[in-house]
Amino acid sequence: NETIGSTLDEWEGEWWLDYRDSTVREIMKSRLDLAVEKGCDGVEPDNMDGFQNDNGLNLTNTDQLDYNLFIAAESHSRNLSVGLKNDLSQIPDLVDYYDWALNEECADYNECEEYKPFIDAGKAIFQLLLFLSV
Repeated sequence: NETIGSTLDEWEGEWWLDYRDSTVREIMKSRLDLAVEKGCDGVEPDNMDGFQNDNGLNLTNTDQLDYNLFIAAESHSRNLSVGLKNDLSQIPDLVDYYDWALNEECADYNECEEYKPFIDAGKAIFQLLLFLSV
């Protein structure tokens, strides 16, 4: 299938998708509809930084920004709040369109400061701490 790109590093069974494709976008709209049907208040789309990864689809910065704005608009049109996860480099362009942010280990990667635009806008940033047991 031409909409399926490379596998995600370290995530067996996950692939990058060509979010420029109308079928992929229709599937995402259906997933947002499902969130509404299940009574969700908000959504947190993952892997919103495909252009910065070896995605196998030649996704660009502009493609990513367009898709992320699409997701925010579609979420809001369903009265869902939407959180930004990943895509730190585009935070200044996206902070006005996302209601909050989610991060999993910004301290480990020395990237917490990049979330400052959310703080400046009075928006929440949720930090997840991952604990793995053996």
